[in-house]
Amino acid sequence: MMAPVLQEMEAESAGQFKVFKVDAAAELELAATYAVRAVPAFYAFANGQCVGQTVGAKSKTNMKKWFEDSIRTVSAA
Repeated sequence: MMAPVLQEMEAESAGQFKVFKVDAAAELELAATYAVRAVPAFYAFANGQCVGQTVGAKSKTNMKKWFEDSIRTVSAA
């Protein structure tokens, strides 16, 4: 359900960010590392650090806002 929204956002970003999909059921160690408790779960990374996380399906507008807010914390630091 979220894949088309995320693919569209990635295409519109002109290379500013990449989207990666991980099957939490198949990657249990990775899911445990990031304390995935529900799916879909979304994580924003900058410079190798997790700078934001959220869960649940969202509209494109809300995903963009969440992502921009997450990345803004890195710019403000």
